[in-house]
Amino acid sequence: MPRGRHPKKEVEAALRQAEKAGWTVEQTAAGHRWGVARCGSGCSVSVWSTPRNPGNHAKAIAKAVSNCPHPDAEEA
Repeated sequence: MPRGRHPKKEVEAALRQAEKAGWTVEQTAAGHRWGVARCGSGCSVSVWSTPRNPGNHAKAIAKAVSNCPHPDAEEA
């Protein structure tokens, strides 16, 4: 089942880049946390539904993906 689209375009772009890097993005049922992005080996980052600054939240997601110490699933 495909995930829903994030309402903030900057965050959606960061989530798509995370998915290209091999991360999975799962939506949560309810609450302020829109979802969670996981690398599959222990790293995760929460995705907020209405971040105070969407640009900074997108940068934080991208930074978590780039700083992940685990190898890509494609490289394994």
